[in-house]
Amino acid sequence: MGLSKEIAAYDRMRSYLETDYFGKWVVVHDEQLEGAYETFQDAAHTAMERFGRGPYLIRRVGAPPLTLPASALYRPVHGASAECGFKGHPDMLEHFGPTVEVQIGFDDDYQLGKRDIPNLPSDMLYALVDTGAAQNCIDSSLAMQLGLPVVDRQDDAGVHGTDKVNIHRAQLNIPSLGVGISGRFAGVHLAEGGQQHSALIGRDFLRNFRMVYDGRTGSVTISNE
Repeated sequence: MGLSKEIAAYDRMRSYLETDYFGKWVVVHDEQLEGAYETFQDAAHTAMERFGRGPYLIRRVGAPPLTLPASALYRPVHGASAECGFKGHPDMLEHFGPTVEVQIGFDDDYQLGKRDIPNLPSDMLYALVDTGAAQNCIDSSLAMQLGLPVVDRQDDAGVHGTDKVNIHRAQLNIPSLGVGISGRFAGVHLAEGGQQHSALIGRDFLRNFRMVYDGRTGSVTISNE
């Protein structure tokens, strides 16, 4: 059911909220108003402390509903190319898979087309370029640590069956390619499953690029030439 109950509850309370809390960030959980806050960060922090993975709805009163694309690229650089393999070490490529360094976070003030890149934590993390993933994913524990907002829940099918996962709103920078992704990221249990990567970059990103995989040399290149 995802957030449908919380969205319906918000709509029922809309008139009251717009009278008493216009411009504030509110948290709706289990069809109840749980609090009103000055900033998104305050609302997200409180919601995560009280309700963990959710689901819960965080919305700014008076703002239009937000529709997130599966992923949208920002600052694409034509002709950019990056090595994401382990050139000269095919055994490492076999073990780790195509890997890129990324920055992950959520900049609430960022708007596509208004600024080159969002302000994200400077820590560099590793993401697997995964042709087996239909969508972009982030480790669920990292998403909670970063305070990434939960915008939905959905079924995720894996080798061990189907699991219900949170869908987070986030941004991911790929400095080596000069591009980033803004949109929906599925929160999956990467670290818990022994995965070395903090995120998976899926086919919804790769459809914009050309990828050349040379298993004999360990080289993998991604470009948008």
